[in-house]
Amino acid sequence: MSQSVTYYAAAKLVYLNYGGHINFTNLAIKVADWKQKLSLSKGYDVLVDLRSLLSVDRPADGADEFVKLQEKLHHQHEPARRMAILALSPEAFVFARIYEQMSQGHTPTEIEIFRTDPDALAFLDVAAAGVDAYLASLGAGLTLR
Repeated sequence: MSQSVTYYAAAKLVYLNYGGHINFTNLAIKVADWKQKLSLSKGYDVLVDLRSLLSVDRPADGADEFVKLQEKLHHQHEPARRMAILALSPEAFVFARIYEQMSQGHTPTEIEIFRTDPDALAFLDVAAAGVDAYLASLGAGLTLR
């Protein structure tokens, strides 16, 4: 699993980039780790980029475990205001939809899934044509791997 997390403080944006194969156990550990390291304040948004995702280990079981972990973390760390998930491939879209549906009632974060960069960014109140150009315009952020 290739993964990076970058926080752009001025934009109050966490950018999560996942590629390759996702194992839910590893993903849960990494998300808990970045939430503790970043200690985010109220009002941040999350952009999850699944454009490079190839496969997901145990999508239904793993998503349920992951949502339960997220619910626990919300009591210790400020939850995101909104989460835009950019999922181009059918596999990524199904994975994102499972996560979105299982999250209902377990997180105060508003979660939406998108197939295009402009739509995902618009949900986050960003007027830009592409994710890569937008991120480049933000300059260097704090990146965790």
